[in-house]
Amino acid sequence: MFHGIGHDARRRLDVATLSPTGQTHVGIAAKPDGDVLLGIIAGTGPGQLYQWRSGAWNNVGTFGAMPDMSSDFVLTRSQFASNAPKPPEPNQPPDTERILFHTVRGNPEIYVMNRDGTGQMNLTNNSAEDADANWAPNGTRIAFDTRRDGKWEVYVMNANGASPTNLTNASIDDVNPEWSPDGMKVVFDKGGAFGHDISVMNADGSNVINLTNSPSDDTNPSWSPDGTKILFESDRSGNRQLYITNPAGSNTTALTSQGASQGVWSPDGSRIAFTTNRDGQYEVYSMNAGGSAQTNLTNNSRASDDSPKLSPNGAQLAFRSDRDGNAEIYVMNRDGSGQVNLTNNAARDDRFIWSPEGDANRVHKHA
Repeated sequence: MFHGIGHDARRRLDVATLSPTGQTHVGIAAKPDGDVLLGIIAGTGPGQLYQWRSGAWNNVGTFGAMPDMSSDFVLTRSQFASNAPKPPEPNQPPDTERILFHTVRGNPEIYVMNRDGTGQMNLTNNSAEDADANWAPNGTRIAFDTRRDGKWEVYVMNANGASPTNLTNASIDDVNPEWSPDGMKVVFDKGGAFGHDISVMNADGSNVINLTNSPSDDTNPSWSPDGTKILFESDRSGNRQLYITNPAGSNTTALTSQGASQGVWSPDGSRIAFTTNRDGQYEVYSMNAGGSAQTNLTNNSRASDDSPKLSPNGAQLAFRSDRDGNAEIYVMNRDGSGQVNLTNNAARDDRFIWSPEGDANRVHKHA
C-alpha cells in the first residue's frame, strides 16, 4: 500500500516495470481529491514516495514494499512514458524555478517552494537551527549553515534534503556559504578572534584559504557570475559598505560610501542589488557593477525591505519585507514594479535563494 492511501480510496492510473531484470518498479495512483502519488522501488526497497503538486514531483517519504499491483494495470515502458510525468533523479530538485528559504514555524528550518509561493516543503527537519541555504550551480546540492553540532558550521546536503554533511568542522562559527560558478569551491564567512573573514574552500571542505585576513568584520560573500570577483560587505571604513576582491583576496575595492550590505550580482554580472538605510528605512537598491547609478527599487517608507536575491534569468528579484506586520518573502520585477507577497505566513520567513534554473518559481527559505 502507499502510505496513507487505502486500496479503495484511490484510482489506479499506472504501474510499470522499467528495468529488464524487473528490479526497478514504478507505481502511480490518483487520490479522489486529485493528488497524484508516485512510488519508486529498486530491488527490495525501501522505496521513495513522491507527490505531484504544483507541477512538480515532491519527495514525501518512503515505503517498505510496492503496493499490491494487479496485472490489469501493468503498462509497457513506452506506455508509462507517455502516460505519466517522470520523477526526479534521487538528488535532483523536483523541477525548475524554485526558491529556498528560512522559516521559523516552530523550529528554524530550510524550506523550498514554487515561485508563486505554493508547494512549500521542509528540507531539513532538524531540531537545531538551519539557515542560509544556497543551491549548487547544477542544482543537485545545497550548502547551508546549521547549529546542529553546537556552533554554526557549513554543511552540504542533496537537493531533496538527504545526506547532510559537515564541511567546516571548525571551533568558531562559520556561516553564509555560496558556491563558485563552476561548483568547485565554496566561499563563506569564517569566524575569527575579531569577527569574520571571507574564506574559500573546495566543495568537499578541504583547502580552506582566508582571503581578507582583516581585523574588521567581513561577511556575506557573493561570487560574480564569471567567477573573477567576490563581492562582500565590511565595516573596515567605520560603517558597513560593499567591496569587491578577486578570488585570491587581492585588489580589494570599495563600491559604496553611504552604507550598504547584502550585495548580490545580477546573472549577467552587470548590476548588483543591495540593502541600504540611507533613506531612513531599509530599502532594496540596485547599481551598476562598478558602483554607479544607485537606484531605490522598493520605495516603501512604511517598512523595512532587505535581503535581495535576483532570479537566474534576471527578470525578477525576491526580497524580505515586514510591511505586513512580520517578515515575509516578496518578489518584484527587476525595475521594482509588481511587488507580491509569496509566503503569507504568521511565522518569520527569510533568508532565501532561487534555484539555479528559476524564473522565480523556486525559493528556499530558512525557518
